[in-house]
Amino acid sequence: MTVMEEIAMLKLRTRATKQLLRDWDATDKMQITPELAMVRAWIMDELEVRYPEEMNRYYESDCSDFRKFIPE
Repeated sequence: MTVMEEIAMLKLRTRATKQLLRDWDATDKMQITPELAMVRAWIMDELEVRYPEEMNRYYESDCSDFRKFIPE
């Protein structure tokens, strides 16, 4: 992992959950590139760190919207 990637991940860790969800929404409208896919994976990874049980329930479900499992 590069230093810039580590900085980007650290910035994601300091964002509020609502901000992460807004970031996810913003990236959903962009053309997928390898870099964008990486950022989206980082967002999901951070949500898994914050909400491990909720994200596990999401992954085990048939639901397509992980937000339904994230507490507000």
